[in-house]
Amino acid sequence: MDKKLLLTKSEIQLLKEYKFTESGEISAKVDKRQDAHKLFVNRLPILLEKLLGKKGVQINDYQIRSSVGEGRMAEVYWIAFLNKNYVPMNSVGNLTTQHGVYVVLLFDRELENAYLAIGNGAEFLSPNELKNMSKNQINMIKDKIVGDRVLVNSDFSLNLGKGSRPKRYGKGVSVYIKYRVDKINLIQLGNDFLTLESLLEYITLGPGLEEIEGELLTSTDLINKRRYTGIDVSKYERLRELRNKRNKEVGTMAEQFIYDLETERLAAYNLSLNFEIKWVGKKVDGLGYDVESFFPDGTRKYIEVKGTSKINTKFSFFFTNNELMKAKELGKQYVLAFVQVDKLSNQCELLEEIKDPYIFLSNNLKPNSYKGEYKAQRS
Repeated sequence: MDKKLLLTKSEIQLLKEYKFTESGEISAKVDKRQDAHKLFVNRLPILLEKLLGKKGVQINDYQIRSSVGEGRMAEVYWIAFLNKNYVPMNSVGNLTTQHGVYVVLLFDRELENAYLAIGNGAEFLSPNELKNMSKNQINMIKDKIVGDRVLVNSDFSLNLGKGSRPKRYGKGVSVYIKYRVDKINLIQLGNDFLTLESLLEYITLGPGLEEIEGELLTSTDLINKRRYTGIDVSKYERLRELRNKRNKEVGTMAEQFIYDLETERLAAYNLSLNFEIKWVGKKVDGLGYDVESFFPDGTRKYIEVKGTSKINTKFSFFFTNNELMKAKELGKQYVLAFVQVDKLSNQCELLEEIKDPYIFLSNNLKPNSYKGEYKAQRS
């Protein structure tokens, strides 16, 4: 990609001349014939599509749309990255920015600053509803943010413009990354998009949709609870499918990593070839562990693997009663391995191994579901 910046200084000047009159007021109407209009609405989405494609993004899942206004010139220009899994379609078959949650690049009124943000469709929600939605999303991801590049919109004071619509946009933002418009480096923008998309994935797929709703909303909110997740109701079944598929892929990568790691360790222990490592979880489910290996002294080692694709120090995991009982039964021969999986780079990292984890698990598990029995009383 030859171009290093999203917008050159001459292109920014072209956009300003298009947006503002000589007196500094915003122009009354858009003009699709103008080169500035074609640059922002047509050429930039194509450029960004190529950029994200090179970053490994499944671009077929997205529609990248730009807007300078419909009929009337908008106070805030924006470029939305609409994922078909999170955003509903409108009546003509296009993904809509009016509903759902998505990554969006917002340009302030003066075209001086831009904000790559996780934003919510603001068309049919009140400012207070948008704030509630954004607050809930912040609660979901605030402990997942690494470093100081991603900022939390905690006070909802994002200054995009003077009118009511820019203020609504600001209230619908949960987190953002700020740029000077004349210094938006394309490589950095692509990396920042991946960071926000990872956080967005956690909002929609991470803890599980029902778990999110149960933790963040009180019983009086339950009637309207789904509108505060930012996810269109029609997307819920598809999101569950995606979550299950993603979790399976992450789990398989984590187990493969531990199997390979144990193979290397076995060679380093100089144990005989009779000591065979088995990836039992690949073929059989329900044993209570995933990999059979050996300690340096030749004692059998049973490893349960828990993987996460989230780059942070805290994540949720599920543990079956069978796994818990197996940990109690096997004691010091049972090992719980936590593995971080980076699907983009196809790399894994061992976070921690806990030997004899029964006490740790007993203190760190909470009920997720209950099984009951009922016998009908028939006369």
